[in-house]
Amino acid sequence: MRKFAENQYPPAPSICLHELATEDCGMTRDKLESNHDFGYYSEGSSDTLIARTVSAPSAMQHEDAVQSATALVRDPAELSIASWNIAAPNNNPFEYWALHADKSYEELMSNVQNCIDHPESCDKCLSDIFTQSMYEELRNMLKCEGVQSLDDLDDAWSSDLQHRKAIQHFLKDISFGEKRLISMPDRITSSIKSMHGPMLFRPSPITGNDSDMKDLKTWWGLWTVFMFKTPFLIRGVLKKNAICLLDKIPRAKYNALSEREEEISIPLQILCLALFDAVFVHILSNVAPTTWQPLKNSLHKTLFENKASSCVSTLRKQYINSDVIFIQEASESFASRAGVCLDHFVLRPTGVDARRSQLSLILVKKSSFIRTSARDLTSSVISLMETKCLTPGDLCVFEISSQTGQYILACFHGDSDGHCTAPVIVALNQLTESYPLHTFLLGIDANTSPHSLSLSAASLPHLSPAASIRAPDVLCAAGHEATGGAGGAGMLAARR
Repeated sequence: MRKFAENQYPPAPSICLHELATEDCGMTRDKLESNHDFGYYSEGSSDTLIARTVSAPSAMQHEDAVQSATALVRDPAELSIASWNIAAPNNNPFEYWALHADKSYEELMSNVQNCIDHPESCDKCLSDIFTQSMYEELRNMLKCEGVQSLDDLDDAWSSDLQHRKAIQHFLKDISFGEKRLISMPDRITSSIKSMHGPMLFRPSPITGNDSDMKDLKTWWGLWTVFMFKTPFLIRGVLKKNAICLLDKIPRAKYNALSEREEEISIPLQILCLALFDAVFVHILSNVAPTTWQPLKNSLHKTLFENKASSCVSTLRKQYINSDVIFIQEASESFASRAGVCLDHFVLRPTGVDARRSQLSLILVKKSSFIRTSARDLTSSVISLMETKCLTPGDLCVFEISSQTGQYILACFHGDSDGHCTAPVIVALNQLTESYPLHTFLLGIDANTSPHSLSLSAASLPHLSPAASIRAPDVLCAAGHEATGGAGGAGMLAARR
């Protein structure tokens, strides 16, 4: 559902119960019937079949391809490489259209789609959904937290937001996506580890929270407790509440923001997130009042529970022989499991903030590389960039030696608009000029922007064409032009 509000392609795939599922937003309904993956949700004594639609090969085809690849006799000097965006922040059970044995699921999705496409009959002003008393309660809680610029927030609410139609002028206004006023706080607060260990989810239709949100009043009580009154343990540090985890959204990276919006971006993104959650509670409570929560819970249980362990399991089964695995959008949980369960060292940049669950990591095979030779060069690359568009954790760059040579390994997860792709490529190219005898391997899940990507072959002489892939289904193969696009295609580039 988030894609309706932000008019952008959803993030990379999640894991179903049995196989890697790579999503294709352009998939038509007739393709869904023949291209899917299966899982089961158990409730009581019955099992409900749920199929996650995929654009990757079927399980049988996928296994045959991997077995064929691993059966090839490789030159000892060659490396087997994979790249995979595991989309750790994504746990929205309604983000993709699945195949569900419960017919009420299709009815729910069709009704929501109809509401979005033809909102005239079901649209309301935001103030009729998120009432003035709810706004005042939110403002008072923000004031108690010491949040600044609340007078400016009042102006944004009273002169603009409260008068907007919830669907036509809020969910479908692409500027909220361009400014990250919903997706940024959603990714940080959708799932957070509690003080006592288990993961807690923000009360919302698009998270794994299984509390009863039967109406807006009930939802609002749950939402305020989670956001303002629930402490969290983040990497061993106790945080008072979810509000403490939010930072200003930088205009340098998201230039759709005005200077004023950047200044008040903490309270503004909290308000926008509350409005977003409230609108979807309202829509779902109207189109499927008795079925949306059971369906949501069944989808989340099947598709997202134990996601980190499922990702590691897929790597163990299918890519255990890969010498280098580039991982984008990884969580701390994945990083910890990979370090223990795989025959790979986990290389990660120092000093990154794991709250966003969007870490770029590099996994290198223990038998192929010398761990003590690894040196973090991430900060060196960042210092070469003219624009400060990177978020800590998006880029990971290491120098490392193998038994046969020296390497520069880089893993990058680009921003949705693609503004950082070109500056990162240029900075990496500048860095590698200082390492002429090293082999340069780059794993990217990046988007491109027609305004920022104006690089020619002459400006990047050391980057050779490589395979355009939806990793990790295809291994790096030279000879194809590397591309990136709005859907976040992955690519590998190698300098020999």
